[in-house]
Amino acid sequence: MNENLDLTQILKECPKGTKLFCPEYGYVKFVGINSEALYFPIVVDTNFGDRVVLTKDGYTHIDDDRDEFAEPSLYPAHDQRDWSKFKASKLKVNVTLHPFDKVLARGEDDGTWVATFVTDFGNTDVGMPYLCLNSWNKYCIPYNKDTAHLICTIEDCPIDYEIEFSKEFKEE
Repeated sequence: MNENLDLTQILKECPKGTKLFCPEYGYVKFVGINSEALYFPIVVDTNFGDRVVLTKDGYTHIDDDRDEFAEPSLYPAHDQRDWSKFKASKLKVNVTLHPFDKVLARGEDDGTWVATFVTDFGNTDVGMPYLCLNSWNKYCIPYNKDTAHLICTIEDCPIDYEIEFSKEFKEE
């Protein structure tokens, strides 16, 4: 690994849940960048349910008393150790919403996702285009197995949904 490598810059746009590799733990899931953490800003979850933090250049801490670091231990994949080839991008998915589809919605960028039903759309003048049970929202995504974990959180959705509305919304 390049000693000047700053993985926080490479991973900052990486969707939560992206699979990465740590030799000590096997495949791990990216949780995010903790911008308030001075020494260990990169956060991943192991398949064993443990949360692991790493330095900005991909090292794990060995022993708090000795303040030593292991070998670099975060890579794009088991067989890929070159971060210059890593591309972090959200999966784009086109979805058509119908009246009363189950959705997750929130009114602000850092708002909490709530489970609701979509009932209308189009209030773009105020930047709240989605009506869900009498509340206009800025964001609306389908409720499914890929988004269910977002309920009551402020996490960003790992999938970039391109929302279309069925013609049923336009019929009067």
